[in-house]
Amino acid sequence: MPSLKEQVEAGCDLRVWCFRCNRGKKIAVLPQTVEKVITKLICGQCKSRDELLFLPAKTDFRPSKNPMEDLVAGMFHSFRSASKRRRRD
Repeated sequence: MPSLKEQVEAGCDLRVWCFRCNRGKKIAVLPQTVEKVITKLICGQCKSRDELLFLPAKTDFRPSKNPMEDLVAGMFHSFRSASKRRRRD
């Protein structure tokens, strides 16, 4: 399993979860500063440092090289969500 730094180098962001106040936040971090951020970061709400969990987070959508794949995927997901809405109602 890749380390947290390797996953950030691969393009992931960091997600920080505080167990004391049950709050999460997504942070964009440079791979060179991962260790520094982990040791210095505190929760913005409760100021806790001991109860933080650092996880890799997927970055925002990046279009693929083939625009037709994006079009088909977009249509599929829009039809699927519409179908779910109809079943709910």
